[in-house]
Amino acid sequence: MTLVLKGVRSTLISHHPQQHHKLFLKLGEENPAFQGVCEEMTIFTEVMDGKVRMRNDRPFLLISSTSWTKDEDFGILLEALDEYNRAACDTTNMLPKVFCVITGKGPLKEYYMRIIQSKNFSCVTVCTIWLSAEDYPVLLGKSLLRMFLQSLGHQ
Repeated sequence: MTLVLKGVRSTLISHHPQQHHKLFLKLGEENPAFQGVCEEMTIFTEVMDGKVRMRNDRPFLLISSTSWTKDEDFGILLEALDEYNRAACDTTNMLPKVFCVITGKGPLKEYYMRIIQSKNFSCVTVCTIWLSAEDYPVLLGKSLLRMFLQSLGHQ
């Protein structure tokens, strides 16, 4: 549902598996990381007996938006993902895998993409995407953690 109040457009965040499934299928067309092992499945959702449900083995969804500028130090996030990957790959910890979605455009994106691609993650997936104004709140509605890495010194 989209509301327009005094020229400000806002969208209510939905928690409907069907809506999330449609978004994940759409994102899977653009990025294979979202795809499941069959056409009716995504990394997060599946269809069982004609009903969409969240997969029990889905990874933890982490979302961060950015403008890829100097005031957002993604090195902090990447260090944390490195540490988490080591801990999650230790099977005695029984930690879920992490699927980190980073949205946004900006001047340092290629710099951080090279760093991300050099990582040897096996329990962490990092995916950069651009979302429409309609899709962004749907994805946020399914995330368990949202991170904003803006420096306090930013004006």
